Amino acid sequence: MYARFILVTVALILSGCTANQYDNSKPLDPTQAVIVGRIAEGFLTQPHGLQIDIQRQGEPATRIQLRTLGNNKDIHGRFVLGEHFMYQVPPGTYEVTGWQYQYYAGKSMARRTADRFTVKAGEVAYIGNYTANSLSYCLTRNSQLEPAVEPLVKKFPILKDRPINNVAESVPFAPWPTSDARDDGKGLCNF
Repeated sequence: MYARFILVTVALILSGCTANQYDNSKPLDPTQAVIVGRIAEGFLTQPHGLQIDIQRQGEPATRIQLRTLGNNKDIHGRFVLGEHFMYQVPPGTYEVTGWQYQYYAGKSMARRTADRFTVKAGEVAYIGNYTANSLSYCLTRNSQLEPAVEPLVKKFPILKDRPINNVAESVPFAPWPTSDARDDGKGLCNF
């Protein structure tokens, strides 16, 4: 009996840890915020599984993991893989806490400044276009909203005619290497 209680409790805790991507099956909750954007990885022979971790400040259990591998990827080409994403999240301040490749050992290097953004209930917030490649082992972010709107609305029709607030343009994001980078900080991230 006690073991079953522990097992159920652990399962409930773990199930609430990561937000799921919006699936177009229900209306948006006006008490929640919506974050949208794009994640993609460039590669030469095969994708390496770019992963980006986003966490709500003060609540480590509320997190999002963006991934390039898996189902429903709408960005796929000979040398690129990724997706446009949309998540409903509790309002608050979020931070990109780290990134890595699934099939490499390196982890993101420490940063001097954090990539933080704040979202409000009922708001649709564009957090940027995140891109990395396995040549430079560097994550970059583009904050241009205009070219992102059409593919986001195509994948998530519920966004049509909704204002999208570009929170990425007000948050600086310096190129960010992983520990796999072999340039010893000499500038591969600055191409």
